[in-house]
Amino acid sequence: MSKQKSGLGAFALVAGLAAGAAAMFFSDKKNRESTKKVISTAGKELKKVKAEIKRNPKAFAKKVEKQGTALANKVVKEASKASTKKKVAQAASKARTAVKTVRKVAKTTAKRTTKKASR
Repeated sequence: MSKQKSGLGAFALVAGLAAGAAAMFFSDKKNRESTKKVISTAGKELKKVKAEIKRNPKAFAKKVEKQGTALANKVVKEASKASTKKKVAQAASKARTAVKTVRKVAKTTAKRTTKKASR
């Protein structure tokens, strides 16, 4: 019988590296304070978004889709300024993928919030 490698050794190594990096980062008081500020700001933004979704989930989905489309168009514009055709093609592909993803997320978010609101 042959031994099967589970890959736990590599996972443990990566987890150890991540834990060590986090410990080094949070050992400095400035880093801890800046992290607290970022987390509190993100929490406030999350509450605003949650309230907006509760008010009108369809409008929020449209807003997110519009922002995603604008971002994708911006990426395409920047890519069109690129010097090589390959870079332009890759950026356009990413933009199309981003638009599709944003539409899917907006649609599922609207469905979920509509279902929750109807309960």
